[in-house]
Amino acid sequence: MKNKKQTSKPAFNPEVPPREGLIFYRSFYEALASMKPMARLHLYDVIMRYAFYGEEPTDLKGEQERIFIIIRPQLNANERKRQAKYKEQPKRITTKNSTNFSQKLKTKKMAIYKYSAIYNMNRSPLKDNSNMKENEYNNGYTERQTVGSNPSELPSIKVSVFENYFAQKPLGCVNLMKWCKTAKFKEQVIAFRTTSNEKVRQWIKRNLPCITPSGIFKTRSRDGLVQHSGFICIDIDHKDNGVFGPEWFEKKKLLAKTFDCLFYAGMSISGNGLCLIFRIAYPNKHLAQFDALVREVYEKTGLVADQGCCDICRLRGASYDAYPYINPHAKPYRGVLMERTARTKVRTAREKELLDKKVYKLIGKIRKEKKDITDAYHDWYSIGCALAHEYGKEEGLRLFHLVSMHSKKYYPTECDEQFAKCLRSRKIGIETFLWICKKHGVTFK
Repeated sequence: MKNKKQTSKPAFNPEVPPREGLIFYRSFYEALASMKPMARLHLYDVIMRYAFYGEEPTDLKGEQERIFIIIRPQLNANERKRQAKYKEQPKRITTKNSTNFSQKLKTKKMAIYKYSAIYNMNRSPLKDNSNMKENEYNNGYTERQTVGSNPSELPSIKVSVFENYFAQKPLGCVNLMKWCKTAKFKEQVIAFRTTSNEKVRQWIKRNLPCITPSGIFKTRSRDGLVQHSGFICIDIDHKDNGVFGPEWFEKKKLLAKTFDCLFYAGMSISGNGLCLIFRIAYPNKHLAQFDALVREVYEKTGLVADQGCCDICRLRGASYDAYPYINPHAKPYRGVLMERTARTKVRTAREKELLDKKVYKLIGKIRKEKKDITDAYHDWYSIGCALAHEYGKEEGLRLFHLVSMHSKKYYPTECDEQFAKCLRSRKIGIETFLWICKKHGVTFK
């Protein structure tokens, strides 16, 4: 009788718990260090899948295959030792105490489950006579709900999903709640956050799927909107706020406590920013509600939002947060900030002359009275956009400095950077500047 063909693949015994970790030797690292970034990243992934799940690689070539052949025997040997060690352990579960063991295991699992975001999303509303009940756990998740009326969870929210940031047509639709809760892209996101190789980071980000949180689209454009989801996405970035590491944890809790319309708050793919999704009451006033939210977030928390998120077809790439904030009882936000945005308008020479006279007179009064009309970030941003649209890069920047310099927060370099953003942002008419001046008591009288 022929002997059975032996394989070097470790035997995964169903009676032995799956591997939760492995020893990664210095020799492994040194062998992989000389490879090109993309090939190295792929081989790392192959090694992990083989070690944890016993998956045989099928797409290795050249140097990748040679290195894997060298590493493989050590992985197999460690797995055999682990299994042998487990089998040598005495059987501690008997018929008599199996019930107790099961109960302890169940209790342990529930403890983990309790402090997970999933627990907080699925727990039933508390019965309390107070108007508002807040429950905070050590993981930073805050569930906010009006328990007096016991509101029901939001219905299924469908949004379009795209293959990547460059795709123009969607792959289909996905449930927004499930997308926010998923850990499917955890490995890619962690790889993005832990590598300093910019090429690898770009490759990872380009290959992650994206959604349009604000609705279902037939094409990724404003005209391609099929149905608005009733939600708006706002990004809070490190570069605009100077927030680092653990500070984001506290900012997330602050936002959750402040806004009952906040549906989701989670870390961005970089791990150095927040993605916020708000429920809104007036989808047909998307831009006006976005502006109102941005202003209120700044006024109540001091956080500056990325103005580029105002676009209704804005994409949100896949990310991962171990402790996201998800509020299935989010209330619709009803704030509206109506601004007179720039319209295609041809002025006569006389009209242009009169308008310029008004603008320069107001700026003269601001300088004479040393009036600060830029204390609120949204006003400062709107003024910059209005001046950029009306007067262009050079004259607009000069006027922007003249208006901004009376603020306690004024720094010339920061003012330059802000104006550069305004040049790239949506067009806001000069009428908005006149309106902000009037609001602060700067008039022609």
